Amino acid sequence: MTLQSPNLDDRTYDDLVQSAHDQIKALCPEWTDFGPSDPGRTLVETFAFLTEVLIWRVNRLPEKAYVEFLNSMGVVMGPPAAASTILTFTRTDTAKPMILPTGTVIGASKAGGRGEAITFNTLGPARFEAGVESVQVRAANATLVEGELLGKSDGQPGQTFHVSKGPILAPLGVPMDLTIGVETPRDQVPTGAEAIEYEDAVYVLWSETKAFSESDKGKLVFTADRIRGQIRFAPAARLAKTPDDTGLSQAASLLAAVPPNGRRIRAWYRTGGGERGNVVANTLTKIDAMPGMAVTNPDTATGGRDAETLANALTRGPRDVASRGRAVTAQDYEALAERQSHVSRARAHARADIWKHADKGSVEVVLAPHLPVSKQQELLTRDILESACTDLGLKDANEALQAQRPLGARCDARWVQFKPVRIRVRAALRPYENATEVSARLQKALNEMISPFPDAKTGRGAWTFGEPLRSWHINDVARREPAIEYLEDPIIETPEAPDDVCSAITADHSQKGVWYAGSEDKIYRSLNDGDGWELAAHFPDETVRRVATPAAWHGVPEMLGLVAVITRTKKGNNFYISRDCGDSWQLVLRFEEGISVDDLDFLMRDDGPTVLFAAEDGLREFTLDRDKNWRRITIDSKMQDRRVWALTVARNPVGSASRYTVFAAGDGRGLFYSATDGMPGSFIPIGPAGMEDQLFRALETHEFGGQARVWAGVRVAQGVKGKGCFEYRVTGRTDDAPRVRPYPKGWNGESCRGIAFMEDKVLVATHRGGVQMISLTDPDPEWRRSDVNCGLPQRRLDLLQPINVIAATDTKAMICPGQEEDGQGGGVYRTDDGASFARCSNREHVGFVTLPPNWLFCCAGEHVIDEVRHER
Repeated sequence: MTLQSPNLDDRTYDDLVQSAHDQIKALCPEWTDFGPSDPGRTLVETFAFLTEVLIWRVNRLPEKAYVEFLNSMGVVMGPPAAASTILTFTRTDTAKPMILPTGTVIGASKAGGRGEAITFNTLGPARFEAGVESVQVRAANATLVEGELLGKSDGQPGQTFHVSKGPILAPLGVPMDLTIGVETPRDQVPTGAEAIEYEDAVYVLWSETKAFSESDKGKLVFTADRIRGQIRFAPAARLAKTPDDTGLSQAASLLAAVPPNGRRIRAWYRTGGGERGNVVANTLTKIDAMPGMAVTNPDTATGGRDAETLANALTRGPRDVASRGRAVTAQDYEALAERQSHVSRARAHARADIWKHADKGSVEVVLAPHLPVSKQQELLTRDILESACTDLGLKDANEALQAQRPLGARCDARWVQFKPVRIRVRAALRPYENATEVSARLQKALNEMISPFPDAKTGRGAWTFGEPLRSWHINDVARREPAIEYLEDPIIETPEAPDDVCSAITADHSQKGVWYAGSEDKIYRSLNDGDGWELAAHFPDETVRRVATPAAWHGVPEMLGLVAVITRTKKGNNFYISRDCGDSWQLVLRFEEGISVDDLDFLMRDDGPTVLFAAEDGLREFTLDRDKNWRRITIDSKMQDRRVWALTVARNPVGSASRYTVFAAGDGRGLFYSATDGMPGSFIPIGPAGMEDQLFRALETHEFGGQARVWAGVRVAQGVKGKGCFEYRVTGRTDDAPRVRPYPKGWNGESCRGIAFMEDKVLVATHRGGVQMISLTDPDPEWRRSDVNCGLPQRRLDLLQPINVIAATDTKAMICPGQEEDGQGGGVYRTDDGASFARCSNREHVGFVTLPPNWLFCCAGEHVIDEVRHER
């Protein structure tokens, strides 16, 4: 438990009055009237009141001692910060060059919350070249005070001066944030020192330091208390002669340079700032005396914060003392990040604890943006929250963290990601309660519950990073509303889930529990085997056709975290990759118009990870870290541009001359294979015999029984029973073709649409038979068709919806049924045994909603609150 601070004097007013009465009775027994009308009693009560006030002040000594301790440890209250944004200046006359100087004043079209005019000053010049119509420049809600005379130096250590227009703003990262100039004769300016000429003299510029240390000896530095506007030059102290010496020097020495006696001292600094400067977009539009010039801020101004309160500084102080201005522990990184004006909260973690692709020793700091308290009371949608996640704020946070990280450590900051939710409840109200008022209070309470921001007064209550939202949380909010008698089971809506028809699904075979599903123009990701889904990518005006990840058996670091996506546009196909499990995406290739890409797989070349594409005009190859364009590989010398419908890469047996065998399904010519890494000119037709004209549309590799096996599925016309699937045992030799084994027994699913594997089980997505499954450990494997009551959606009572795609790991499979043509069916279904299925992509949840590590919730819209009416 924490140490309990005792009251120095715990006597109350009543105790003091009673004590006085006891003394009177002992010392003056003739005083017997203690009634309210007695003048003596009035004097006693007056002195008791004054003494109680004195006791209250005495009991504040521990608090004062705490404040003084933090002061002595260098903990200072945070100064106000200025909001900043990018301004766009547009002119009508573009004939001549033009420069708007630094400090150009721009006014807001609306006054601040207390009616004051809001002005921004440009932080750099706006330069118009001839013919240029518009330029952009950064501006801040800050006023530059130039060359204010603070006084003259007396040459003594520890001098202090005060600016006249404090407090001084927190640094903006631009010149003259806070600079002190010391008057210096021209012939005495130190070599390499920065100096400026102001009025009638030259001033050498001194820079701010956090605290004086032995390394500052002789340096032109000062410390600043920005809240108080105080500037302090170096003191003197007796120091140890050497680091190992326990004795002190005889004379005090300066910790840094001190301005010589009689020199004038001037200050350049910025003042203003505060939350009122966080104006919305297109508010900064007033510019004086410049005909033909227009200005606006396309984005919201962010970063404005009021000066820190004493209560917050006292809460923050112990953490700052523990970190001592360096970042070692997670708490150190968080404390440093939260000092930035654009950041309200931070969460630091070792990336390798979550992601296998992360570098060892890499620290990621997740930042929640700062919003003014007035805006925190609004409905916090993703758009509102992400508008505060500015590039400038991220840059400032990264620079602050990089300056304090340990040597050799890597630290990256990023803005937090938000998962939108909406809550629907049915509440039974107590008699005579106003339903509208109760609904408004409950709406506000639910918003505050999932808010990423702590309570402005108490500092508590912000949603925990990564914590799931449970019905318990909602019921707990309802219990605090006295007008509510009870809630029926609340429903939590998550609008971003793959609950429509999906065209692609795959597991991340190197990152346990991670899955990707493609639906329309979006990629969704699950980090918990489908218990919850989040939006991972949005490709407007494109349709996701294929999502793929490298097989686990590749086992190379370069492929960890790699995800590939093929999309279809009106002009062709695009190819995207992610190197971090879907957190960020890069457009790598645009295929030419009219060329369709149907499949892809990965292999490792000597120069890096390589992708093979099954395209309309043949097989194509692209090395990710080397190529700028694809290369064509011919699989059929008789028809060089023969279409390839599907392909897969298999690992060759140990001792083979090459690493991979590549299988490709050619249009109307059966299968082709290359046992030499898919190199040009190495493909050989393989049949199977009598089926060279069949259309193989599904190829997948299965590592089972210590050997790679390739499974091939045939697409047939509707109403045709189909041929089942074929298994090829990979030999890794050009003179020994893969051995084929057909599996036709029990097949009745018509076309094969996809193949997946759960250890010994082979699961096939079919057009008519749901999911067909066999076990390779059975003596005589036979396909088993999904029962119509297995949990998959039905076309009619005796027929299941077609299965679009299927994917699996050793323990789970994910199936996406439905018909893209008419939009029927849809969603993602999960199975642990291949026989029974449950939908895992619902957008409505009862019980709980998951949240990825280091994410936060936001509102998807107004919560829905209905009244339950019942007879009493």
